[in-house]
Amino acid sequence: MTIVFVCTGNICRSPMAEYFFRRLTDDLGLDRIQIESAGLAADFGIPCSPQALFALSQEGIGAQEHRSQPLTADLMHRADLIVTMTSAHREAILAQDPGMATKTRTLLSFAGGSGNVSDPYGGSFEDYVHCLALMKPALHALASHLRQQADSAGQE
Repeated sequence: MTIVFVCTGNICRSPMAEYFFRRLTDDLGLDRIQIESAGLAADFGIPCSPQALFALSQEGIGAQEHRSQPLTADLMHRADLIVTMTSAHREAILAQDPGMATKTRTLLSFAGGSGNVSDPYGGSFEDYVHCLALMKPALHALASHLRQQADSAGQE
């Protein structure tokens, strides 16, 4: 299974979601999941913002190796699940390819929410910590759902 987290520039929200979620799936023994992130307006090769790295470091997670990438048609088609930070990101993906509707959801929908994860770009270190804290319940809910699916399929 391939999951792609999507934001705008792929240097703040989606990499924080990617790296935090990767740790969750590792902790749950879900090693068959490939996790990536991309941006709708991203360039290739830009590292995470220092503030995003700081927020992740508060969770004991490093992401210094992250480099941004744009969301391409190939990546969308390879993904089993595309998780967007906002409904506008989801709408932009569906405008590009309406066939992605069944596999594209907003992150907060996994925790029963309908809101958006606001972009902390240009904000303080605390803004990024708060952003990650907002994402964590939905990331935990998604990981738990995948663990239950794996258990019911008899995988470990």
